[in-house]
Amino acid sequence: MEEKYFDVYALFKMQCANGNVLEAYYPFMANIILENNMEEINEDLIKKVFEERYKINISVLFIRQVLGVGIENKSIVKKYGKYIADNAELKKYKIGKSDFNKSWNTLKSLFQKYYYSITQESISDEIFDRLVFSLIDTHSIKFIIDSEWTGDDKVDDYEYYWYSFIKELSQSNQKVFDFLAYLSASSTYREALFVSQPQEVKYENLNIYLDSPMIFALLGMDSVERCEAYQELLNEIKKKGCNIQILDNNFEEVQGIIERASNWASSSAYDISKANKVAKYFHDSGKSRADMIEYSEGLEDRLNELGIIVKETSYDTLSNSFQEDEEKLFEMVSKKYSEHNMSFSQEKEETIRCDVKSIIMIYRERKGKTFTRINTCTDLMLTINAALANVCKNYEQTRCSTTGHIPACVSADLFGSILWLNSPLESVEYQKKKILADCYSALRPNKALLRKYVESVETAWKTGEIDEKKYLFMRSHAVVSDALMNVTKGDYAKFNDHTYIDVYEEIQAIARKELADEKNAHGLTQLELKSANENLEQKSNDVVRITNQFNEYKLQQERKNQERFDKKCLKFGTCVSWFICIIPYFFTVVIAEFIKAKYTNKLTIKNLIIIAAIAVIAILVTVLRSHLVRLFTIIGHKILKED
Repeated sequence: MEEKYFDVYALFKMQCANGNVLEAYYPFMANIILENNMEEINEDLIKKVFEERYKINISVLFIRQVLGVGIENKSIVKKYGKYIADNAELKKYKIGKSDFNKSWNTLKSLFQKYYYSITQESISDEIFDRLVFSLIDTHSIKFIIDSEWTGDDKVDDYEYYWYSFIKELSQSNQKVFDFLAYLSASSTYREALFVSQPQEVKYENLNIYLDSPMIFALLGMDSVERCEAYQELLNEIKKKGCNIQILDNNFEEVQGIIERASNWASSSAYDISKANKVAKYFHDSGKSRADMIEYSEGLEDRLNELGIIVKETSYDTLSNSFQEDEEKLFEMVSKKYSEHNMSFSQEKEETIRCDVKSIIMIYRERKGKTFTRINTCTDLMLTINAALANVCKNYEQTRCSTTGHIPACVSADLFGSILWLNSPLESVEYQKKKILADCYSALRPNKALLRKYVESVETAWKTGEIDEKKYLFMRSHAVVSDALMNVTKGDYAKFNDHTYIDVYEEIQAIARKELADEKNAHGLTQLELKSANENLEQKSNDVVRITNQFNEYKLQQERKNQERFDKKCLKFGTCVSWFICIIPYFFTVVIAEFIKAKYTNKLTIKNLIIIAAIAVIAILVTVLRSHLVRLFTIIGHKILKED
């Protein structure tokens, strides 16, 4: 394992943990101080060792800022006007490799087991290292140039199983996949440190121009993972307040490709070996010819909805204002592809010239100014082709006597790393999507293999081995690419005259598997639905039971309350009636007692009438009181109810 990957990985991980660039750098400074047995802090020596070891140029001022972290945590103290290292405290911040080595070995072990389970063969540590390096190295030509450029690049068996393993790893072991994403993110982190500042900066005045492939990805004309990754980057660029644009020549290129692709996608002659991503998108989505025409005509509106506006440049080929050497730039790009044995057609040459024209226009927008910070460079083009970005970087070095200037075009990944420098965890999520997108791209059959396959299918049709319906299906269906890759593993040597039969059987196997998966999913859905219905029914019964219990309890409480209320009203009516009847009743009793004493000794008719009258009066008073009780009880109900 090369040290550079551990170094930058550790730096990146520490920033993720700390969320602060200065705190992330401090353990590296602590290592240098301890290894050089520094008692008194020597900033110049730290700068020298750091730059030699990590190949990152930093200023003495920045070193002082980082060492300020040590002063805060007491691992560096000030004595007699000098800054002295407290080695006992400093060791707490020393970088260790145990976590890195453990994750690295786990990744290696998992892949070796995966590879052996399929091939029954072992794989060496050297090959494993090569596979990892090819994935995380941002300057690897395999990942920075779209396979549509040449159509002849292919993966070997090791790479095929490696990419397949990563796809499975993303689902089966998130922790190890995260480790791979950290490695990938850290690979662009080093470059980001060259062109950015360690503190938060503003980007409001920065004009960002997107290249054509990135526009296609944002329109959804690429793998799902790549589209999501660049949408995430676009959202971050928007949050930073940049002005997002596309140059008019790039817009015309995009519109032209869409128009040509729509003609091809709707043609009966469509076949997968000739279709680019745009044509494949239209064909596989089943859009009608009218839909595709409408899509092309409304392209600018779609871009505006994404927050992208078209920049009118009025490009004048005769203008010499701030003109760069267009032919030299074109030759440098062409040479870059030639170095990797990548040829291209007339159509691809026109695409290169469009990119070169865009770069020239960026220099014109800059009006001859040079910049050392991205946030102040006024105009910048982003490309998803890092080969083009590398050429621009080299071209910038040829036009300026000093180094460190920001070129007119940089890779989208690098710019994303710069934007996420102070929030690296977001960069990791972006890298996860990019890794999967690269894997899916690598696992697609190349153009040459597709041509060979389509030719074999056409031969089989002409000789009568297959009918026209099957021929058209096997020449155009979206599932063919996956089936062809499964059969050949992307290797020409495995292709023969009967490969198309194997591909057709593989397509049927894929269809059966999808049907089985769908049935299983449907069966699981039915079981889940049944279980959900049972749970719902049980819950409904519980609700009814609880509702009934509550209603019964409520009724009982209402009865008790009513009884208490009735008693209260009766008491009120009784008290009032007694108060009203007490005086008549009292006089009646007194008179009765008086008559009793006076007349009971002589039982005459007169006396009996008087006694009877008194008795009647007493009865009437008693009856009256009874009615008054009922009356005032009713009145009490009304009064107390209102209260």
